[in-house]
Amino acid sequence: MPREADGASAKTVDQSIGRALPGRSRAREPLELTNELRDALLPWLDLDEVGPVGLQTWLLSIVPALPRPTSGDHVLDRDSSRGSLEERLNAMARALADCAGDRARKNFQAAEYFRENQVLVRRLKALEAMIRTRVATGKLPPVDLSDAKAEAATHRYLPPKGGAAR
Repeated sequence: MPREADGASAKTVDQSIGRALPGRSRAREPLELTNELRDALLPWLDLDEVGPVGLQTWLLSIVPALPRPTSGDHVLDRDSSRGSLEERLNAMARALADCAGDRARKNFQAAEYFRENQVLVRRLKALEAMIRTRVATGKLPPVDLSDAKAEAATHRYLPPKGGAAR
């Protein structure tokens, strides 16, 4: 069987994903780790610390978590700036509806979080009252119940003592 010389093949194997890709016969140039790239990646990755190998490892772990482009009417990464006016308006309307839904979901979650914290603060205050009662009856030795964080939570999650709710 005849063998082809190095670089003569039209298909090469991409070692990162293990499949043949057409038109990848030329050698890859190494990626230059510029200061701009370092600054852009700094919230997630310190390139000075991990270097090119760490960058490749990080990319290979992050890329599978990214949503894949979809086909059909609702394409995730579609650039609609070149589309017709109607396409752009439809894309904007979908994006606004998605944003409104996300905002409503976040507001609901925040309200639930606030209610759960109110319940926890009320339970904490009930436990403190039980401890004070036991101390007053002599069943427990004196206990210091002062806690600045607990008091701050009480003021944050319970209505003022005047009875006016938030």
